[in-house]
Amino acid sequence: MHIARRAIVSIAVLLASLSSILGQPHELLEVRLRSHVALLCADSLEGRKAGSEGGRMASEYIAEEWAAMGVDPLGHSYFHPFSLSRDTGRFHNVVARIEGEQSGNYIVVGAHYDHLGIVRGRIHPGADDNASGVAALLEVARLVAQSGIRPTHTLLFVAFDAEEMGLYGSEAFAKELPEGSIRAMVNMDMVGWLHEGTVVVEGTGTLRGSQRVLTQLAERHNIPIETKRFERSLMTATDTSPFASRGIPTLSFNTGSDSPYHSPDDTPEKIDFEGVAQIVGVVADLVKAIDSDPTLVASGRIAHKHSIHRDGLGVGLAGGFNIVSIPIEGGDLLTAMGWQAGVALHYYRGIIGVRTSPTIGRRTLSLESADTLFELTLPLELAARIPLGPYAYYLAAGGYYTHPLRRAESAHLAEYGWQWSIGMRLSNLFFEATNRYPLSANPHNIRTSLCSLGFYF
Repeated sequence: MHIARRAIVSIAVLLASLSSILGQPHELLEVRLRSHVALLCADSLEGRKAGSEGGRMASEYIAEEWAAMGVDPLGHSYFHPFSLSRDTGRFHNVVARIEGEQSGNYIVVGAHYDHLGIVRGRIHPGADDNASGVAALLEVARLVAQSGIRPTHTLLFVAFDAEEMGLYGSEAFAKELPEGSIRAMVNMDMVGWLHEGTVVVEGTGTLRGSQRVLTQLAERHNIPIETKRFERSLMTATDTSPFASRGIPTLSFNTGSDSPYHSPDDTPEKIDFEGVAQIVGVVADLVKAIDSDPTLVASGRIAHKHSIHRDGLGVGLAGGFNIVSIPIEGGDLLTAMGWQAGVALHYYRGIIGVRTSPTIGRRTLSLESADTLFELTLPLELAARIPLGPYAYYLAAGGYYTHPLRRAESAHLAEYGWQWSIGMRLSNLFFEATNRYPLSANPHNIRTSLCSLGFYF
């Protein structure tokens, strides 16, 4: 008998023995949450690393829990395998469904069940990250199923695999469903550290009306909720990303990063189970509201940290340094350095876009005399971007015009020419290198190379 089956029997016996003592549904919910987290963090699962035996045991436990509460699988099995490189059959999401009246229209509720496994000889249990989210996911499904109300949309409860490796499980699952079929995605990642703090819900700007609903739910469940219109993390760090990149509204629940996550000290006894139970109630009611309230509609905007591949206008700030190369007699080059800072703008449709970065810069020309130029440069480039997971790479080329703000003795009043750029973007940050070649009557044939680091709002 698998450890998961033994655990289910033990939990059932425990709940039966405690039901007459506790008597309150909320207290019973806390007992179930404790049981889920304790099993998922057991040493025998060795930290639930994706693709490991411990990860497989965790997935079996999740599937058997859903089967025990009468929540059906999506398709013929709870297990939805996906491949990473040459590894096949080792990775799988665990998916349950509550069928809705509108076939083919979905609301996704998710949490990742994998963790780091054994690192430097020590088990990383992953209680907050993310046994807490999986326990909450199981109990949200139970609450919704026990309500007896058939939803309008089909509700999909997904325990994602391989999140810690790079969001591979959520990316694989997002590809499974037809485009335009998902109304919203709600995610729980690290929800075990309330401890008189606040629950953070990121992404209310992606779903109109969600701020109002969450304010009501905070009062109903007596829990402090801090809402953020868009996610601000510099890294693409949670399973909302593949859904948001497809234009789907996402709401991400967490209780902050104060817990000892990604360490051997992230253990079950440190979890605030009363807080997790409150979050379960909020998420269950939120899912019901998204399903039934027609005023909760997509805003057309997505979580900010996922806007790398989004069409439309992007606005940011950029700064960096430049290197000026000046040919002199004998074939040698004089070089000098300076700086530049300005505004970064782009507009994309698909992979093609237009870019401009008006900048004010300084450079020193070490010729007959050391001339310092302060100048305004206006470039305009046609760009092509290559999306690759959480990154975007781009290549751009076009013209530029530079006007000195203070005239130097050895330079003309204005300069124009062509330039090409290569860059990379990760989340809000971008880095690029640019080369400029003057076409104006420049007696010194000055060529400029620039390196820039910027941030998009």
